[in-house]
Amino acid sequence: MKKRKKQAAKKARIEPPSTPTPEPDLPQVLSSGPEHPQAPISEPELPNAPPVIDLEGDLPSQGPMVAAEPVVEPAGAAAEVPNPTEAAAEASEESAHHAAETTVSSLGSQEEEESILIPQCSLQKSKGAVYPAGVTDWADLTPGQLGARAATHAMVVNTAVHSLTLLQSDKYLKWALAAEESSRVAHTDLRATRCKIHQLEGGAAAQKSFIEVLLSEKEELARERDRLKAEVDGLRAGQEALKLEVESLKAGHEASQLEVQKL
Repeated sequence: MKKRKKQAAKKARIEPPSTPTPEPDLPQVLSSGPEHPQAPISEPELPNAPPVIDLEGDLPSQGPMVAAEPVVEPAGAAAEVPNPTEAAAEASEESAHHAAETTVSSLGSQEEEESILIPQCSLQKSKGAVYPAGVTDWADLTPGQLGARAATHAMVVNTAVHSLTLLQSDKYLKWALAAEESSRVAHTDLRATRCKIHQLEGGAAAQKSFIEVLLSEKEELARERDRLKAEVDGLRAGQEALKLEVESLKAGHEASQLEVQKL
């Protein structure tokens, strides 16, 4: 083991250190002239648009103040500035066009006007929901006050939802208890009815057996009656025979008496 370690140490000493490969130099692009900063592109203002509230205006800056670079305006920029009277005329034309479209859309039925599938109606409803009269008063509030007010509204909504959930759960619990009680009463009545049915079935079986016994006794009585009737008929026949025999004896006795008188 020691020899192997020594040989490995010798090989490490003999081998030259690896030279790092130089990285290729990237060509640097030279600017032909001074760079002009691009002017920010302003979005066109829509007619009858709600006011834009800048919520970040009251926030303190989180880093060092950086001086804004001067914007170099082109020479023809001053000529492109619209005249205030022309802008007012265009705004009035757009508002008139919007009013005409609203008037044309109002010619439909009442249901179509109130449908949210119509873009104009849905936009008006969304504006009425998002930009009520009280929102304009919130423009002067700080982000902290806005957050507190939003948290208050969220707590109110959460409380209402929680109370509604408790009310619904209480109502459903009452319904479940009433249904369970009615089910228990129904099961009790069903068990009582089953017991009555079993009792009636037992009574019917006993009556059936009693009727069968009565029928067998009736058959025996019928047979006994037939036997007695036969005996009565035999006795009647014997009685008739005895009567005939008595009559014959009387006739013989009378004949013997006549013979005695003749003598």
